[in-house]
Amino acid sequence: ASTTSGITATTATLTWESPATTFNVEYVFQGESQGSGEVVSVTGNTTTLTDLDPQANYSYYLQTDCGNESLSPWTGPFNFRTGCEAFEDFTEDFTTEVNYAAPECWYSFKQSTDQYAIVQNYSYNDYMQFYNSNDPAAQLYLVTPALTDLPLNTHRIKFKAYSLPVGASLIVGTMSDPADASTFTAVETVPLTNAFADYAVAFLNSTTDMHVVFKFVGTGTYQYAYLDDVIWETVPACPDIYVVTFGGSTPTTADIGWAAGGNETAWQYAYGSSDLTSPTGLTTYDVTTTPSTIINGLTPSTSYKVWVRAVCGEGFGLWSPAKTFLTACVPVTEFPWTEGFETI
Repeated sequence: ASTTSGITATTATLTWESPATTFNVEYVFQGESQGSGEVVSVTGNTTTLTDLDPQANYSYYLQTDCGNESLSPWTGPFNFRTGCEAFEDFTEDFTTEVNYAAPECWYSFKQSTDQYAIVQNYSYNDYMQFYNSNDPAAQLYLVTPALTDLPLNTHRIKFKAYSLPVGASLIVGTMSDPADASTFTAVETVPLTNAFADYAVAFLNSTTDMHVVFKFVGTGTYQYAYLDDVIWETVPACPDIYVVTFGGSTPTTADIGWAAGGNETAWQYAYGSSDLTSPTGLTTYDVTTTPSTIINGLTPSTSYKVWVRAVCGEGFGLWSPAKTFLTACVPVTEFPWTEGFETI
């Protein structure tokens, strides 16, 4: 018997069982015949092949050297595939004709008590699908290939995502070992809506990790999340804002926060009635240091939209997607009070 371990883009460690001590190992690309490959002499029951091609299928054969020019017949083939080289900038749209756990060079795994919880590259709509089934505590992971620029603190990951029903989140972070959840470090939590929206998370703090991770976290059972159009790219000179949050309201104020797009410390926001489709023409308000603000002077029980963008010297990032919020009602202070519901 023979096993393969320690596979990288260019190396693989071969191990076998035998009472003998000297062997010949021949390896070829899968499909090529034994006798046409490179032969190495090995003392012991293991060897590491080097200078292999990335993402290539290999076969290898073993032969015992009994001395005095006495050789056993070749055994094999034993097959393996080399891993991927680290990626630079890339785009992944998850197009597939069959379901996979993840595209090649990606990784996925789950921590769940439910056998039907799953992470998969779903062929029906060419998305990555996360599903927690009947386990509200399921933790589902999708891990990118190794990324050469992640330790350089210069890049961000953009993606589209949504959940059904609303309530699930994707925690975006990093990992050193793509198969070990204990190496996960969270960077930003992204709450998902029930329709595809654009998001971006920047990685500007020092790390030695090589992989970006999407970790699904649900709030109940039978929840789905879908992920698509992942882009790994350099953070723009003035980053964009994608995640805006509503923290509550009074009749005349609203608490608004957002996730910084990068290392910027200045922003503008604009707000208007909820029937607007763009912040064009609205008054802008400046915010510095902390990515949050309280909007004052609002009308009670009224629906609004707010947009946020980064400010970088004389330049600006793109406006965020609109965040809709509703101000609270004016408390009833005069009694008796009657509601006839005639307008419903």
